[in-house]
Parts: sequence; structure tokens; C-alpha cells
Amino acid sequence: MLEKIKKYYIKQQNFCFIKKIDICLENIKKVINDASEIKKDQQIKPCINFKDACMELAGAIKKSVKASGLSRGDVADKINSYFGWPTISEMEELREAGKDKNLRHLSLHMFNHYLSKPVEYPIPGAYLYAIQYVTGSLEVCSSIAEAEDAEVVSKEERDTLMVGKMYDAKIEISRLMNEFKKKRR
Repeated sequence: MLEKIKKYYIKQQNFCFIKKIDICLENIKKVINDASEIKKDQQIKPCINFKDACMELAGAIKKSVKASGLSRGDVADKINSYFGWPTISEMEELREAGKDKNLRHLSLHMFNHYLSKPVEYPIPGAYLYAIQYVTGSLEVCSSIAEAEDAEVVSKEERDTLMVGKMYDAKIEISRLMNEFKKKRR
């Protein structure tokens, strides 16, 4: 794979380009590990109490529902569809036929209780998956992450960060190439 380096000048120095790149990558990994160790040392501020946690979560859900432009009834129907449960109108038909026994279902009435009385009616965690999917918002997840002093990154933001990292690596490789060229002269 690597050919023997031919020396054209007696004073020419060997420059192991691959070794320099490996050292650069090791330094990047070291910086990332050091940053994660610093985060571990920081104190995590827990949520003050159960009431505040419920209120915070309900507030995040309300924001994501509002940002989606859907009504609460639409969101409740889409949550039911997400889990394969009957929608509000289908449940009414089943109720009239007497076939509504032992069926799981999220009613608009209960959904409103989850959002307006979150301490008395804390929202089940499984609904959070459906709410994020239905509304297309990461607001709920961001609210939970903030309790741990963290941030949520969307797929688009992650891709942008990866492009930035690749660009930084390209610049570092260009710098090493220029250094290599200068040493060859």
C-alpha cells in the first residue's frame, strides 16, 4: 500500500502523512472525551417536585400542539391512529353498538384533562412518542432533556453538524498537506 519514499535530496526529511492524520484524530477523540468528563462532573439540577414536572411536560405538549396547527381533537384522533386504536368518531359508533368494552382509546375529554390538570391526571409516557410523531415537534423531548441540562438535536441539525465536522477535518488535512509540501521543498 505504501511505497518506499524516494529521497531526491540528501537533506530531505521523511514525512509520514498517515501518522500525522492518526495523531490529529486521536487529539480530536481526546478533546471529546475530556468534554464528556467535564459534563459528568457538573451537578445535574433535578426537577423541584412532581407538580412542576407535570406542569412543565403539559406546557411542552401544549406548545407542540399549538405549533402543529392541529386542534386537540385532531391530535387525540391521530394519537389513537398511531397506536391503532379507534378514533373518537369510531369509538362513538362502537359505543352505540355496545362493542366498546375493553378497548383502549384516548378521548378528547381525557386529553384535555392531561393538558389542563396535569398534576391530577399525569400524562402516560407512551403518549409522548405519539405526540412527537403527530405534531412533528421535538418540544416535549427538549423539555425532558433540559431537566438534565442537555439539548435535543433534530436530524437536520445533526446533518449540519456532521458537515461542519467534515469541513474541519478537510481543513486539517489541507493544513497537513501544505506542511508536507513545505517540508518537501
